[in-house]
Amino acid sequence: MLSGNVEQHLADPFEELYGLLERDTQQLQARNCERQTTGELSMVDIYNKDQFREALGKLEERDPRYCLYEGLLATPNTKFLAQVTTEMLIKLEQLKKSFPNFEQVTSDIKEILELEFMGDCKTIKTSPVLLSGPPGTGKTRYANEVSKILNVGDVRQIDVASASAGFIIGGNSTKWKDGGQGLVTKHLQESKCANPMILLDEIDKPANNGHNPLGSLFNLLERHTAETFTDEALELPMNCSHIIWFATANSLDDIPDPIKSRFDIYHVEMPSPQQMRNVIDSVYGELLSNNDWGMSFSSSLSHAVVTELNSRSPRDLYKALWKACAKAVQRDRCYINKMSGLIDLLPIDFGQYQYQYEPKQAIGFY
Repeated sequence: MLSGNVEQHLADPFEELYGLLERDTQQLQARNCERQTTGELSMVDIYNKDQFREALGKLEERDPRYCLYEGLLATPNTKFLAQVTTEMLIKLEQLKKSFPNFEQVTSDIKEILELEFMGDCKTIKTSPVLLSGPPGTGKTRYANEVSKILNVGDVRQIDVASASAGFIIGGNSTKWKDGGQGLVTKHLQESKCANPMILLDEIDKPANNGHNPLGSLFNLLERHTAETFTDEALELPMNCSHIIWFATANSLDDIPDPIKSRFDIYHVEMPSPQQMRNVIDSVYGELLSNNDWGMSFSSSLSHAVVTELNSRSPRDLYKALWKACAKAVQRDRCYINKMSGLIDLLPIDFGQYQYQYEPKQAIGFY
């Protein structure tokens, strides 16, 4: 159990956490083994199997709900709740360095998880989070990084701006030609745990097609009503109360007040010039680790390259660094005529021109 503020009175803010990591992992594994034996795992029902089986028995095979119910019943009706671990808390602390302009939201999430860590269940839970700020600040990338740290499976991103119909979130009755199951219950059905993450991207820009996709959120974002949320296509309730919600917006002006009141809202600014060094290093490290060719490049960037990148937005960094790596390979081959160990990026690699290899003309007569 974490006691007090783990950073207090420590020369190294991670010292106590690192010391607890191995012990915490061993205790969690031992507790899970014991609970598996006694049937006391932190499991929750996400739908009533008997209720859906009974409803299925009353349907004809041509009824669109028949396939929906069959698909749901083929998946577990109980799922485990992903738990907080010491490793997660350590990574969240490190996330403050990689995303310095998100430090406040990271701190708040970490504090809630430290509180949950004190209990026996250690369930991962947070209030719905709305990240507001100008385009390019890294809001979507941040939410995806949090999802990786929490280890709750793939985040389901719903692009509200391009949502083709109002039922994209909460489903639409199969009595209509375009009826179908919503993305929320579908994601819960397919998820490995009962508390997966859903990201509502650009929630301030719902498609202007006469159907408001945000209507379902009035129930989904309140834990007590989400517990018995009914997808319009399924017509029977599912327990969506443990879903972790993130949303992004460029502006709060066009978001209905009742929706805003259900979120913890954080305004995110562009990183300061001082913060950009950490952001650049984080994006570059992610680029190298995500690609097997990354081992061919130096893991650090020169001051000159950082200066070259300092004026770019976090959104543009990944693409700029990716293209620069491609140009650096051509530069290394063209001017040295071989791969010479680890490749260092240079400011020239961020130019717009292409490197061309011009072999020397052979001496002799034709």
